[in-house]
Amino acid sequence: MKSRSSLLKGINNKVARRKKKLPDITNIIKPLETELGAKIFPLTQIPQAVSWAEQGNIAIHENYLSRRRQSYHVISGRKENLLRFCDKIGIPREDIKASEFFRFWHLTWMPPLPPEDPPKRRRRRIKKKKIRVPVKSTPSPSSQG
Repeated sequence: MKSRSSLLKGINNKVARRKKKLPDITNIIKPLETELGAKIFPLTQIPQAVSWAEQGNIAIHENYLSRRRQSYHVISGRKENLLRFCDKIGIPREDIKASEFFRFWHLTWMPPLPPEDPPKRRRRRIKKKKIRVPVKSTPSPSSQG
């Protein structure tokens, strides 16, 4: 049986992975602000986002339930606005669902991530081998005799 200290050692060595940062969507949403009433809300203002959406506007906030893939939650009180939003952004209309608890329609949007730079390969340093050159012994003139 493992000792308690060896078990704790394994727990302490684990490092939590940081989530990748979501792509900046402000340039995508900017033209839709006047046309569809789209507005981006931070996670701390979800109640304000819900009230904005219930008025028929489009509210967008980071999806806090998504653990594996980062995404945005898009909500609106009018399905027609979300349909137009889907057409403008290129999201399938079938992704729109009715909320069970609130008076709005919603969808999960995963905007395309910007291309990442490929990780740099570490160059392995090649060790120089010392080459031994065999020295030929030349016969001495006296031994040839």
